[in-house]
Amino acid sequence: MNQFEYAVILLDSAAPSFCQYSVENREKETMTEEMLARAISFCIQEKYYSTVVYGNELPNDACMAMLSKFPHTRIIPLSLAIDANTSDIYTVDFDDFEPALTKLKPDSELNVILRMDMGDVLLLSDLLGQYSNYFIRLNVIFRDIQYANETSRVFARTHLQSMRLLSVQTLRVPEPAHDTRSEYAFT
Repeated sequence: MNQFEYAVILLDSAAPSFCQYSVENREKETMTEEMLARAISFCIQEKYYSTVVYGNELPNDACMAMLSKFPHTRIIPLSLAIDANTSDIYTVDFDDFEPALTKLKPDSELNVILRMDMGDVLLLSDLLGQYSNYFIRLNVIFRDIQYANETSRVFARTHLQSMRLLSVQTLRVPEPAHDTRSEYAFT
């Protein structure tokens, strides 16, 4: 069967969320070196595309050494983006977005998942105008979407669509003619 298969390896049970769910009050349980070695071996043997979700702290040196030899996409908190890598996906909550970006260099070209409440959508355009040169792709995840009524969903959608038009004019970094990267994604 020719099917695309992948695995998600969660290094820490209290790792920041990259979806709408919250990880509050969860006891931290770190994956053991033995379990990580078995997970990596399984993914390599089965030829799985792998994504590794990092916690708020980097794993120990032994785990980092294993991961450095293992091809994978990293989902990592933006606060750990000291050595920003454009192939990584960074996750951050809205309240931590600006402070985390100010620690980075402009033109970092990051892929960012921004988790926010729908009520903060009006604040987003100012932040995008100020920090758009720190990332090439921004995915907005609403943490409270399951509680929103149709009116608030339409309002948020309309506001994001108006920013999408703005991004073509003012937020897009000029690219070489051969570059096929997409515009900012609002999901």
